[in-house]
This record gives sequence, structure tokens and C-alpha cells, in this order.
Amino acid sequence: MVRLAGREYAIPAAAVRGMVALRGAEAGMMTIGADGQMLARVEGRVMPLVPVHQLLGLRTSPVGARSCLVLLAHPEGAILPSFAITADSISRIERIRKEDWRMDESQQWIAAQVKLGEKWRGVLEPGLLSRVPGCRAA
Repeated sequence: MVRLAGREYAIPAAAVRGMVALRGAEAGMMTIGADGQMLARVEGRVMPLVPVHQLLGLRTSPVGARSCLVLLAHPEGAILPSFAITADSISRIERIRKEDWRMDESQQWIAAQVKLGEKWRGVLEPGLLSRVPGCRAA
């Protein structure tokens, strides 16, 4: 579970390749390429930085003590991350029961909903996020 602008979203664990704290390191980790594409630089690798806050219509939060890059792979079988998103924080890791999962394609970047407690939360779909055209800086 990641927190974006005060809301929680799920990301399938099979797509997560790592998380990197941003506090104090953000200047060297997030850059803009010559073509205007947002990029993340992690351990010598450069990958697209998908503007997930913008895609979901959320305000972009300033980097805080719990902010991090979430490194994602698509397809899920890929060993190395293929892109990254910024998260305001990582809430927790949850095991979801089948009865607490439902398909929901009513939002462009959400593939399903998961129920945690009494609330349903959107599941960010790495396959859809990996196809964001350009990832251009605003």
C-alpha cells in the first residue's frame, strides 16, 4: 500500500522491484531528460519516472521524510525495474483475500479495488502505468 496525497493505493507486490528513500537524495535521483521526460536514476540505472500523482488528478506533495521511489517492473516477470513512481509514503504490505478483491476498470489507471478494513482502495495497474506516453515534465 502506498500513500499518494493522503489516499492509499495498492500495487501488486509481484511488480515491485524495490523502494528507495528520497529524503536528502532527491536532487540526484530525479532528473529531466533532454526530451523533457521525467527520469529516475537508481544505482546507475535510468528509467522513466511516471507522474502518478498527475495521472490520478492528485496534488503532488513535496518530498518529505517518508517519500520514496517505488521501482516497478512490467511485465511482472521482468527481473529489473522498468519504471518508477514517487510515493508520499509506504503504508504497509498486506495479503489480500480473494473475497476482498474486485475488478474495477472505471478509472483509467486503476485495474481493481481491494478492501482493507471497511474501505475499498484502488489498485494501480503497472501494465497501464508502463504505457504512459512520454512521461513529460510539466
